[in-house]
Amino acid sequence: MKIEKLFLAALLTLAVSAASAQTKKVSVLGDSYSTFKGCNPEGYAPFYPDANNDVKEVSQTWWDLYIKAMGYELEQNNSWGGTTICNTGYFGRDVSSSSFYSRLGMLGDPDIIFLFGGTNDAWSNAPIGEYKYSGWTDEDCKAYRPALARLLVGLKEKYPDAVVYAILNSELKEEINESTREICSHYGVQLIELYDIEKQNGHPSIKGMQSISDQLQAAIKAEIYPEVRKAPKKDITIIFENDAHSTLSGYPKMATAKAQALAETRNVLTCSCGDFSTDFMPGPGLGRNTQGAGIIKVMNVVGYDYVVPGNHDFDFSIPVLQENMKKLKAGAVCSNAVNTKTGEPLFPGYMIRRIGGVKIAFVGVITPTTMSKRNQKMFSDEAGNIVYSFMNGSVIGTVQANVDKARAEGADYVIVLSHLGDKANGTTTSIDLIKGTNGIDIVLDGHAHTVIAGDKYANKDGKSVLLTSTGLKFANIGKVAISKDGTISSILLPTDNIEPDAKAQAAIEKITAISLPE
Repeated sequence: MKIEKLFLAALLTLAVSAASAQTKKVSVLGDSYSTFKGCNPEGYAPFYPDANNDVKEVSQTWWDLYIKAMGYELEQNNSWGGTTICNTGYFGRDVSSSSFYSRLGMLGDPDIIFLFGGTNDAWSNAPIGEYKYSGWTDEDCKAYRPALARLLVGLKEKYPDAVVYAILNSELKEEINESTREICSHYGVQLIELYDIEKQNGHPSIKGMQSISDQLQAAIKAEIYPEVRKAPKKDITIIFENDAHSTLSGYPKMATAKAQALAETRNVLTCSCGDFSTDFMPGPGLGRNTQGAGIIKVMNVVGYDYVVPGNHDFDFSIPVLQENMKKLKAGAVCSNAVNTKTGEPLFPGYMIRRIGGVKIAFVGVITPTTMSKRNQKMFSDEAGNIVYSFMNGSVIGTVQANVDKARAEGADYVIVLSHLGDKANGTTTSIDLIKGTNGIDIVLDGHAHTVIAGDKYANKDGKSVLLTSTGLKFANIGKVAISKDGTISSILLPTDNIEPDAKAQAAIEKITAISLPE
């Protein structure tokens, strides 16, 4: 009996030891967002708990929520309120003794490191500096870019066996966002850009903390982006246009292009990348005369599958746009148009379609300048408070989160219907989107009226993503093919070379005869 007890005790000890060996240890290097009284080194300034924030327990913090959800354990939380990544703090003070780099050696022996900073660098208007990837001096590291580069190198050298994840707060300055993307990409560090984080007194609330944990869990899934795409059983074709601006002569030709594609393969989807319902020039037109409703009837003649609204599709007010989208016999997707009062998106961020033996996700995104270019009253409540957001500063993180969700639901391919444009205009472009994300296969673009037959850009993992756009007012019709071997290709079909579909043209003429005055 004693031998049996000893044997069982030995087995139990081995089991506990094995479990301990398998439990990953997590360390956090952060600022006030990651603090909690009693959980950080003595002498550090914690923010939580705070009288003006509902986070009152350690169990409500993002890092404790994540660690428990994953079955991990905390190694060290070296977070200090108000600290910056660079050596310049608020009011231009030298904070080299509390900056992130000064604390990188105090993380124990972690398997995973979360680097959550940059917020105070943005809020304090610290110098941004130049990109520099070696030979840093103390003077260099008074600025954000060289300081972040030095920090990432230091973490990798000090903890060669640990996986480093960088977390970027929502609603920061774009120069901080873009700099962080560039430097993390340079060193192969996965960057997780947060979006739509509820805050109280400038810091995540209970709901915000849970959202951070959820977004980390969704992003950190190695299996979410397979190295080899699943090939469809039969060829798939996407026919698309952008910035049609109520150009009626183009829709019968769109119907022809769709019919020709269907003659080649039964797996055809038809899409629009926005600015379809408003006339491009002043004066009477079907879009303007009917507040877009007439164009919806025309699009239903062609038969669309998925659309993303463009900034001009908001011209007649949000309720009118929503009513038009109800009448359109197609799915409307837009990940970054949100009612901030209710927290509800105006449209689903993505939709998934099974076709040709694979699942294709369509993710929508619209330019954040939609609000700045339109009357802000349209986006305000009766009291004059703006209650709609297009996630300026968080577009890439918002799209990434929707891509992650779509992939987690089994999407084999992800196509972004974009109304961002490829031209730099002070906000996120379609090229920025590709470079700052992973998991996207194709971006169909609008807004800038650029003609792009099929350019390739590397995403944040170095994988090639196709970008294409048709120009303006049906100058071209886009045709993207996903072949049976998984190859993706695209061409533009000049509409000067396409005959209009007779039946579609007759139906559209009836619509215009009813809707337009003599």
